[in-house]
Amino acid sequence: MNCDLLAELFFEGFLMTMPNARRDIAVAADKHRVSRSPIHEGQRFIALYDQTYGSLRLSGRILEGNVIKKVLDQTMMLLNNQEVEGVAPDALTALGEIASCFEDEPSEFLFTGETAAETPASFVEIILPGSRGVNVRRNNEEFEVEDVFFSPQISGLAYRGRYLSTTGDTVKDIVAIDSIAQVPGESRIGQYNLNTGEIEEFKML
Repeated sequence: MNCDLLAELFFEGFLMTMPNARRDIAVAADKHRVSRSPIHEGQRFIALYDQTYGSLRLSGRILEGNVIKKVLDQTMMLLNNQEVEGVAPDALTALGEIASCFEDEPSEFLFTGETAAETPASFVEIILPGSRGVNVRRNNEEFEVEDVFFSPQISGLAYRGRYLSTTGDTVKDIVAIDSIAQVPGESRIGQYNLNTGEIEEFKML
């Protein structure tokens, strides 16, 4: 299966479902470099992400209600187009099975205080200090977050920390938060208050 092509069609399906400016959101296809249960090294993935510093959280809308199912439906419709070439025939079957996993009702995941979808614009979702993510712009290299702060250098929120490959190095790296992606089951997630600089952890109810 041509994952790059599939990623582009998935992106088109998202824009058809949730219209946004193309410059604000991007998509990429790659494979996992490390194993983190239930994900295994070498497995392919598609990443939909905000391109703006600090993140407008536009791509996160794919997890609202049954949006992701609608996006998958649109993607399958595009794949059915006879002009699309380079995708294996079993792609439609696989996407159909994924779409069938989603209910028509919104997710039951709740956080204390507010849901992620209802978090005010003055809050930005982050990976908490003391937790890890992967740099999607550096071959998914693992990055340990030590601090979150507003960086004038990049005109937005940034992480300060170190790459696990540089163990023993005392030099800290500063990376824009939209470069570091969450690792399921590994990253602890919270929110950064843009007004006060305070950090709060999301707690599942």
